[in-house]
Amino acid sequence: MRRRDRPGPAQALRGRTRFYMGAGGEALPDLLESRRALAAGGRVDPVTSTVIGTVYMNQDRAAIALDYLGEAVAADPELAVAWRTFGVALAKVNRHAEADTAMDRAVELDPYAASGWYNRGLHHINRKRFEPAREDLLVAAGFAPDNPQIGQLIGHLERDWELADDPDLLAAAEARADSVRADLASGEWLARNVAGDPGPAGGRRAFSLAGIDFEARADSLAAVHAVAPTPQTRRDLAAARVRAGQPESALELLVPWWPDGLSTPEMLLVLQADRDLDSPQRAREIAVSLADRPPAVADVEFWTLVALICLDHGDSDLGLRALDVAIGLAPANHALTSYRKLIVAGG
Repeated sequence: MRRRDRPGPAQALRGRTRFYMGAGGEALPDLLESRRALAAGGRVDPVTSTVIGTVYMNQDRAAIALDYLGEAVAADPELAVAWRTFGVALAKVNRHAEADTAMDRAVELDPYAASGWYNRGLHHINRKRFEPAREDLLVAAGFAPDNPQIGQLIGHLERDWELADDPDLLAAAEARADSVRADLASGEWLARNVAGDPGPAGGRRAFSLAGIDFEARADSLAAVHAVAPTPQTRRDLAAARVRAGQPESALELLVPWWPDGLSTPEMLLVLQADRDLDSPQRAREIAVSLADRPPAVADVEFWTLVALICLDHGDSDLGLRALDVAIGLAPANHALTSYRKLIVAGG
């Protein structure tokens, strides 16, 4: 049976991974099927429900999102990211008093997340509560000092209390809210943020960009790499090929250098291509190697993908072994620990 035919924890993680890589629409079928399978057993995974709600929010379908986000906070009242998104969804459907309560709860649970203060500040602005809006945005700016839009909003609030009548500024604020709402930058989904910060891998930015013809991009990068090959052009080309649905071509480019000649981002691309091809052998070998030596790669996303591939193919022991490495690298990552509990429970 192919992995796409089996609902359960591996499907949930596959859906979360697609969401995390910026493909929310592709993630939704897996996430919904996983939720149905869990519900049939009388269980709820609050992180999966939160991701589903967030996908619907990003599609501007707040009324639908509310059902899943409400389910998430009921299942785990301590899950701050669910409360943050729940509050935004409530505000979107004009349930403002409930939105206030949800946003207050989000800030109470996770006072160090800039997005919680920012969301609540925007809600205050939209309700013309300018003084508390300024206070919340000042806190958000303290946690995200490199975000110019927060400073811009504070400046307008201090100069002009009629901010709510400025449609252009509010449009910009809402655009930023959509980005914050996805909560990718908080690191609470699987590992690191891809959509907002490509990190050391220029090619990884490709996963989050919409509206790009990746086949054409791959052809263009291939021409550049053929003339002046560098590790950067190799990485960018491999990323474009994976995103264009050409995993075999990506592997042809990268596998000759595996593993010592590849950067960690390129190793992630190899694993992604393996996953796309339903090829678990490499991931299994990596997980098996943990029995003899400590992990050679200190990267949460790397071990998450190794775990996902193993679990997709029924290798629960190896999958848990790899997942434990990921959790050891990010012990505060709620999504990973929640997912492990699902596997151990036999979902």
